[in-house]
Amino acid sequence: MYAGEAVVPASELAAARAEIVKLRRVLGKKTLANEILKEAVEYAAKKSGLRARPRCPGRRPMKAVCEALGLARSHIHALKHRPAPWVDGRKRRTPACDEQLPIDIRERIAELPSYGYRRACALVNRERMLNDGPRVNASAFTA
Repeated sequence: MYAGEAVVPASELAAARAEIVKLRRVLGKKTLANEILKEAVEYAAKKSGLRARPRCPGRRPMKAVCEALGLARSHIHALKHRPAPWVDGRKRRTPACDEQLPIDIRERIAELPSYGYRRACALVNRERMLNDGPRVNASAFTA
């Protein structure tokens, strides 16, 4: 020690060391998150888009991966534990191709131009009910 130097109290030194430890821990977490995101970008580039399930390459903690990617762990757990023959039920609900439907709807809209596609679908549904035809789901209709 030299004459004239300020002496730091032991409590301030302990607080500064604790702050350094805390900052190192935060830096380590951010570095891990950065590495996870880089691996996710590389993995997504190999796959066809981001539809691929996130994985934990290199035995990374699932919590860190999910936090870095902004995903819920419960969702990833459900994805991992699905049975092999699982099929998305929403895909089976798509209506069969009905070639007459757009024509019928355009006719109704031509007759009544103030009607939107939902009201036109309602008219087509009434007509189809009388003829025992299949109903139209207006929200699934795209022309």
